[in-house]
Amino acid sequence: MSETWLKENSALLDYVALSGYTAIFNSRDTIRGGGVGAYISNSINFKRRKDIENLETDFEHLGFEFPGRNKYSKALIGVIYRSERMLSCNDWLDRFESLLGQVSLDWDGLLYLTGDVNIDTLNSSQGL
Repeated sequence: MSETWLKENSALLDYVALSGYTAIFNSRDTIRGGGVGAYISNSINFKRRKDIENLETDFEHLGFEFPGRNKYSKALIGVIYRSERMLSCNDWLDRFESLLGQVSLDWDGLLYLTGDVNIDTLNSSQGL
């Protein structure tokens, strides 16, 4: 999920909890809006990858590793959000490219990225 608008408030996080799921959120501390989150079934084995989240702290994202039967079926899933108010499109893309480069050096499984990056790919002025 992207743009969760949640704060690190235990009462609020308890309110959005779903039975049978682990809820994980990365919320903004200083300004309103944004944030990312995920609900993962309690029946699914996973590991939160805070090491990946710590590689780039200027945008909102989460990383999860799901084991597979072999290295070709394990998966790394990322949830990402880019606010138009935070980093410019080009700055965000530079940092995102750097993050992907660092992740790809150590990861040899499947990689899935989800979220909202607020980039209009049909608008040529965004430098894509």
